[in-house]
Formats: sequence, structure tokens, C-alpha cells
Amino acid sequence: MPHAGYGEIEQAKKLARHNINVFTSAGVEVIVTDCATCGCLTKGYHTLLKDDPDYAESALAFSRKVRDIAEFLSQDINLRQDFGEVKEKVTYHDPCHLARGQNVVSEPRRLLNLIPGLELVEMKEPDWCCGGAGTYLLSHYELSTKILERKMANITATNADFIATGCPACQLQLRLGAKRAGLKAQVLHPIELLNRAYQIVHPHRTFRP
Repeated sequence: MPHAGYGEIEQAKKLARHNINVFTSAGVEVIVTDCATCGCLTKGYHTLLKDDPDYAESALAFSRKVRDIAEFLSQDINLRQDFGEVKEKVTYHDPCHLARGQNVVSEPRRLLNLIPGLELVEMKEPDWCCGGAGTYLLSHYELSTKILERKMANITATNADFIATGCPACQLQLRLGAKRAGLKAQVLHPIELLNRAYQIVHPHRTFRP
């Protein structure tokens, strides 16, 4: 994604071809990612390589196999639900590359609602950008911070114990925002919360669907 985002299109295409070769050789049926940005780009390989006669078809086949992990767990398999009770509040931030880029909105919430006792409190403007945007938070720090302030005001109003989001870049930005706002809320991926709930019942195991 960094190469494509910063205009290094030929390098992005080179990496896309490599990934297509690797996964095609492995014969996988589904490609699951827990990163909104990675999922957004890999689902778009067919657009990136549409003018490449050697890869256009295989890129389309590759893109059709990509699933965000929330999408995969909530739609593609029968998820085990032996979770322990978590009596706390969570609010969910929609990453731009997941909600707008992949139209994955209800799936993460569906997973969070599976956890007994966990109350999902919707923040105002859940899909308002956090200002992270990969390295944008470093290259445009002041503007990024202004965008973050609006997001954090909406989060603070929920009084949530957890802030869940499916994008590593958003997690970094929201952790910074939580620290600056003096919030004790933990920033986690929805799957981390599923794992915590699972380990309440199975303390010596890691959650596996």
C-alpha cells in the first residue's frame, strides 16, 4: 500500500505480481487479512493490473479471494461462540479503508455483539477519519491532529472501556489520541476482544474459529 499511496505504481505492480504468484502457487481458496489497508489494496489488484495481459485474469481471481478477517468470520464460516462474559463497554471506529474501501461495516459489529456482556456503544460519526492514514500522521502532523481531535471527542462521549478498530494505522492514531485525552480506554482489534472473551472460558488456549 505505501508504494501505491505515494505514487510508486510500478513498484506496487511488481509487488502485486509477486504476491499473486506466491498465493496462486500455494493453491489457497481464501486470503484473510486483519489489516483494512492491506485488504483494500489486495482486493483492488485487478484494477491495478487491469492493463497487464499476463496478470489481469489472475489478479481478478486473486482479488475475489481476499476477505477481511471480520468479513470472513461473520460470513464465510460457522464461528464457534463459547465466549466468556465481558461486562464492559466498547465503541467501534470504522477505518476508511474498511468501511469506504471495502464496504465492511456491519461485520465487525456483528462479531463484537457475540461477546456476552459486552455493550457496543456507537459513537457519533463512527466513520469520521481518525487522521492516521498510514504515514500521513507523520508527514502532516498538525492537520492529522485536528482530524483526530474531532474523533476523540466523539469517542470520549461514549465512556467506552475499549475502542475497537480493524486497522493498525488507526490503532496507532487512536492510542495517541486516547493518551492525549487522558482516556483509560484500551485500543484493540475486534479479534483481540474475541480472543480475550474466549480465554475467559479457555484460559490456556488461543481463539481459533
